[in-house]
Amino acid sequence: MSDAVQGQHVTLLFVAALGLAPLSADAGMIASSLEQYNYQTGESVFSVRSFDAFDEISDRDEFPDVTGLVVQVGDGLPEPVPFAPFYNAFKRRQSWGSVAEMVAARPIDATIMHTLQGSPAGSVAITAPGIAYADGVPLNPRFEIIGVSGFWTSEANGQGVFSFDATGPVESFSIRLNPCPTGALGSDFFCGTSVRYSSGGIEQSDVQHSGLLTPGMSPLSFAMTFTRGLPADGGDADPSTFGYSAGSLFALEAEFGNIFGLSDAGLGEGSQKAFVFQNNTSLLVRAVPEPSTFALLGAGALVACLAVKRRRIFDAKGIS
Repeated sequence: MSDAVQGQHVTLLFVAALGLAPLSADAGMIASSLEQYNYQTGESVFSVRSFDAFDEISDRDEFPDVTGLVVQVGDGLPEPVPFAPFYNAFKRRQSWGSVAEMVAARPIDATIMHTLQGSPAGSVAITAPGIAYADGVPLNPRFEIIGVSGFWTSEANGQGVFSFDATGPVESFSIRLNPCPTGALGSDFFCGTSVRYSSGGIEQSDVQHSGLLTPGMSPLSFAMTFTRGLPADGGDADPSTFGYSAGSLFALEAEFGNIFGLSDAGLGEGSQKAFVFQNNTSLLVRAVPEPSTFALLGAGALVACLAVKRRRIFDAKGIS
């Protein structure tokens, strides 16, 4: 696995709760996708970490008696897809470091055959849309942090971290996702956010999701509110409200998806198939425990910035 891919494992955990979940309550989904995965390293800057392909059927609640899945891409060899306990589904991910590598392995006009074993049994052909990936992938999701000051750093894997003083004067702040585009490409669209946190020692995720959008619908946006002193889950069932205290850490992810060829999969009532172009981004939001720690981290970030600036000056002068 390349270095560009190794940093994804934390944030890719959100995919189970987001885009390729069934699009209606009583429908099972068989899908393939090409996805761009980014880390948000600033308020408006993205660092592309990888390009991914997924093949999957939806979770066991939709197809409880399926015992296996075999996928064949174009004229390639049929490959069994293992059951992934985390996703509770037959699902695989393949990753590359560039669009060229991904498209070479997963041509944008290839027919992908999914063969299900057990019940229902049968083959489902999904044809990629034949649209250039750069044209089909949606606009980047981007989080805007409103109402609190802080600073940005990056973890070793490139993931962006926004840190703020948990003991400062601000009692609450919000994080807003830019509107989900519903452009001309694709027949349907979706967007969503996930916030992962620890509550009572248990990892939890709260999800906001658009469900199926169609062309002409107004773009959607999601917002999350974080209030000091409330429980991590906000103390309620609202997936847009959260609470924080010193040391709290939240992992945010967002996704936009263009859906092509959504139609009956021919495997019984409500089964669907689709091909998806998808764009994802994520960041970490950290409540720094104490002002002194906040200042120390700020000083460290300043030193790093000065070192970069110094390096650029030296490079400009030809000094090694």
